[in-house]
Amino acid sequence: MDACGYTFIPEFLSYVCYKFLYLFQIQNYIMEILHPAIALSVLKPACNDVIKQPLKNHILKLTELLRTVSPSALQVLHELTLYPLELHLQNLQLR
Repeated sequence: MDACGYTFIPEFLSYVCYKFLYLFQIQNYIMEILHPAIALSVLKPACNDVIKQPLKNHILKLTELLRTVSPSALQVLHELTLYPLELHLQNLQLR
């Protein structure tokens, strides 16, 4: 909670940044995501898709999103991003 008593500010900002990135993906040009909270809001749905359905297109989508996140933000979120891949590492159907 901030000084004004608002708790929704970080969630709102991550939503706005996510929508901004979605709207301005022009010709595969995607800005680098620097803040870990914004990176989490972008990567979490893709990680959940890979965990629930380890399809090749879900993994490719996660890979595409990982390229948009800065190394410093990825370092903070490394467990979130590695877990879905490690979970299905031995899945021979994905090859």
